[in-house]
Amino acid sequence: MGANAHGTVQEWDLVILGAGPGGYVAAIRAAQLGMRVALVEKDRLGGLCLNRGCIPTKAMVKSAEVLLTAKKAETFGVRVEGAAVDFPRVVARRQEVVDGLVHGLEQLMRSNGVQVFPGHGAVLRDGTVEVMPAGAAGSGGEQERVALRGRRLILATGSQAAHLPIPGADLPGVVDSDGLLALDRVPERLVIIGGGIVGVEFASIFHAFGSKVTILELLPSLLPVADQEISRRLATSFRRAGIEARTGVRVEAIEAQPGQTPFGPPKQVHFTDGQDRPGTAEADVVLVAVGRRPAYTGFDPGELGIEVTRAGIKVDDTMQTTRPGVYAIGDVNGLSPLAHAASAQGLLAVEHAAGRKVRPWGTSPVPSAVFTFPEVAWAGLTEEAAQAAGIPVRIGRFLYGALGRAHVEGEPEGVVKILARAEPPDEGEVVGLHIIGRGACELIHEGVLAMRFGATAEELAEAIHAHPTLSEAVGEAAHALVGLPIHMARR
Repeated sequence: MGANAHGTVQEWDLVILGAGPGGYVAAIRAAQLGMRVALVEKDRLGGLCLNRGCIPTKAMVKSAEVLLTAKKAETFGVRVEGAAVDFPRVVARRQEVVDGLVHGLEQLMRSNGVQVFPGHGAVLRDGTVEVMPAGAAGSGGEQERVALRGRRLILATGSQAAHLPIPGADLPGVVDSDGLLALDRVPERLVIIGGGIVGVEFASIFHAFGSKVTILELLPSLLPVADQEISRRLATSFRRAGIEARTGVRVEAIEAQPGQTPFGPPKQVHFTDGQDRPGTAEADVVLVAVGRRPAYTGFDPGELGIEVTRAGIKVDDTMQTTRPGVYAIGDVNGLSPLAHAASAQGLLAVEHAAGRKVRPWGTSPVPSAVFTFPEVAWAGLTEEAAQAAGIPVRIGRFLYGALGRAHVEGEPEGVVKILARAEPPDEGEVVGLHIIGRGACELIHEGVLAMRFGATAEELAEAIHAHPTLSEAVGEAAHALVGLPIHMARR
């Protein structure tokens, strides 16, 4: 313990602000390495991902998948009468899953000796973190504050939803992802502004539950960060399912209409296309899913001498900021808006802080997994990125329609696409894997491993894949890339 203007200050090896998938993973690894760790969190352990993001949405994806399977059960020789969504039960199960995992994290913190400080943390100029316990504001004064000082500090405060500065954005029933998860019933009409990962996942979920879904995307394609061939296939799949996706349109305003729904007045979303032609979409609920921005919650980067860019806090390849001893991980640094990236950065930052030899950020590709129907996943370079970087590539593809397991599953729609370098000295090295189809979010890790260890497409083809499995599609795509496809006709 020490004392200064803050009163008694607790001394720690590491203080972490934020207990999302970056912060709590960093806390566990630091404790494993023998550090005394203080973890500050104003909400529940697990952060946005566990409580209002990755996990609750995937619980809803599973409910939607069960419903869709039940509706086509006769295809498999099974009769299911009257399959329908019980949305309150969907919500209840979702919360049961979340609560169970949060409880598990609480046990993990205790078993690893991590001290959790529930409350709002504020980083002072000297690096001390003051914590106002949750619910304590105004109930007793300064003595309720706890002051923490660490030899190292990790900022893991995540991100917050970006908002559209347009008329009508504050109408009842215009929500962000948190607001959509708070609904107690399925809207008849859902307009989603933004065709990125969040937008297309919610489109799949609520369409399965019975909503008429319209997506409005500013850029020319759905999932703009994905390989464009995969994006086009997803758009085709959505169109066949009955999801309307309008791309290359700019939303101008949201206007209330006469009448009332359980979500406020009916709404009309006004937009213009690339030729400035006007259009409208009707909605009961409007989801604004136009991205997220770093949340500098509890600190002022400038006051701390921490440099920021348009993307977020500037860090080096070990996650250290421009202030020595202070690290920034996850969404707050803007490198990758994915939970597993935050976790990997947390491990990297802690091991660097502990003086261990580390592999710098960027050594392994970060996979993206999109839980739509069908799933989409990718890792490494897209075909467009390879062209822009001047990297000649060869491409191998394998269609799910030629895959036995896909037919057994009743889902023969999809493709695996592999990119490999076309010229020496690294000719044949896998640089990208892109998948749309059942199981894509699991299969993508074959590509991650291949790229992490510099494997070639030929080596991937030589790896024996069990039959009948979905993973055979990856091996078959590799065979196609080297010019020796087995279950597809050669061009």
